[in-house]
Amino acid sequence: MMTAKSTFFNNGNAADLLAGLHSSCFSKGWSKRNFQQLLRQPGTFAQILEEADNPVAFSLYQVAIEEAEILTIGVLPEVRGRSYGHILLQQGEKYLFTKGVIRLLLEVSATNIPAIRLYEKRQFKKIGTRKNYYRESGKKVDAIIMDKKLL
Repeated sequence: MMTAKSTFFNNGNAADLLAGLHSSCFSKGWSKRNFQQLLRQPGTFAQILEEADNPVAFSLYQVAIEEAEILTIGVLPEVRGRSYGHILLQQGEKYLFTKGVIRLLLEVSATNIPAIRLYEKRQFKKIGTRKNYYRESGKKVDAIIMDKKLL
């Protein structure tokens, strides 16, 4: 595998690309307008991971002083299993730390076992649950809240 590289930005210029990536990763993709609105908010920025100049993964973060939350994260289905999620998080965590972030939070569907395993490998710990937070295939599913110290 070649070296994957992240680009970080906090403007809406890549909202089209982000919306396309999100729609490829999730059944209910966010729109270009969703990404434009989120990226206008102070402390919000996106990360796109590229391999050989091709976008393969993305994340969107919201930073508030020393904490950040992953708002959404995805790896294209056709390249899953190639460690892009790990690389994305590794590079994102380094970048966040340079910005003064010492704690990173996220929430994930209790049914998303591959994502939970990835987060656990990256040393995220479960800190709580939001009961019936997601609706998947007509059923309510809990969200697991996780965090990691970036020290």
